[in-house]
Formats: sequence, C-alpha cells, structure tokens
Amino acid sequence: MSLAQVEFYLSGGAANADPDLSLGGAVSATRLKSQTITQQSSNITGLTFDDAVGAEGIGTLKYTNATNSLRWTEFGAIENALNDVDITGDGRHEVRGVAEFAGIFIDVVNASLPAIDAQDDLDIADISNNLFPDASVDDAKQGINTYRMIFMKGLADVGVLPLLFFGGLPGYISILVMGVLTTDAVLETNDSVIPEGIANRTFFNDASSQLPVDLLVGEYAAIWVELAIPAESPYSLNAGTVIGVL
Repeated sequence: MSLAQVEFYLSGGAANADPDLSLGGAVSATRLKSQTITQQSSNITGLTFDDAVGAEGIGTLKYTNATNSLRWTEFGAIENALNDVDITGDGRHEVRGVAEFAGIFIDVVNASLPAIDAQDDLDIADISNNLFPDASVDDAKQGINTYRMIFMKGLADVGVLPLLFFGGLPGYISILVMGVLTTDAVLETNDSVIPEGIANRTFFNDASSQLPVDLLVGEYAAIWVELAIPAESPYSLNAGTVIGVL
C-alpha cells in the first residue's frame, strides 16, 4: 500500500480552502499535503513533485538512466542502493527514503526523462497549519481537543490502509474513522466537540491502526482527525500535520 494511491482533501464545501472550516460537509477542491518539495536545480527533467513525508532539510535524488530508476536519500540519511525505484510507466510513483516513513511522491513523464544519469538536491519542509492551528498559551496550559474532517480519495483500488498522522504540536493525533464512503458528511459547527457517528478511535502511532476502507478509483472516505493537547503542555507554534503510511 502506498500513499501514491490516494490523495487527501479538506471538507467544508468545494470552495473551502480554510483548514479551520474543514468540519464536514462536502469535499473541498483543496488538497491536504504534508510537506513542500523545492528542487534546487533542474537536472532531472520529466518530474513533477507532488508531496513528501519524512525528514525536513535538503536530501538527494539520483536518476540512473540504465535502470530507469530513482534513489531518494533524505536529509541526515546514508545513501542505500536498495532504495532504487523503477519508474517505468507514466504517472505517480512513490520513492521511499532510507528511514521507515520517509518518501517523496512524483509524477513521471518517461519521454522527458534525461538521457544520462542526473542528480538533484531537494529541500523538504513541513507545512505549518495545514490542518490544525497553532496552540495558544492557554490551550497548552488547559489542554484542548480539536477536530477536523478530511476526505481520502482513491487514485487506485485501495484496501486496508495503515495510515499514520504525525503532528508538530505537543499532543496526540487520533484517527477517528467514520467508515463511510461519501462525498458529503454532516457539517459540524463546533471544532471542540467530538463528532457524531464515529466508529472507532486509533492513535496515530499505533502500528495496528489501519483504516478499514475499500476505496475504488474516484471514491472518497470521510475521516475525522482529532488533535488532543494534554494540559500543562509546552507552548508550540508548529502545527504541521504529516500523513505517513506503514
């Protein structure tokens, strides 16, 4: 299972681009991405960088013409030839890094790839407030529970998906599974009250936390995500949410 087979979107209606209003309703046209990718040069042509998960910082992407493969070494990792990924076939490919959850997602046009070996440095950065706002001093002191609803869209036929949500706040992120396939859900008005219709709760760092969905191409699953900040937590401004997969 790969995150290259799914995309995530906000809720709150087609025109909604505000994560704070992602509280149910219809699917938004706004993608929820985890990290930005900045190509430091353009030596490897034929690639469009979509999303990333893993270590922030500058890593190295290598293209080998003879095997038509890419190798991603994220910041702070030691290059490993076992990570080479065959990118034959146009479309989206996941290129895993050295660490367990590190990876980049790339749309490939094979006809535009280089005729020789090439290498680029890629700068990976978290996206702050892509789903949850910063925690205020009062929030961190008193503790809060905040909820957002997102949609997962199948780009291929998807079975059980072992998702992991990583948060930049000093809290715990839970996946609240509605277990429905829909492009419309009940719109909530209070982001601090647990939504109705929740099937179960699985914590983001639980290796057994799998979403029991069966998405076909073009179908959506509605997922509530909870951010729980315990009382007396350290104050933090970093509220980026990174979605990974086991």
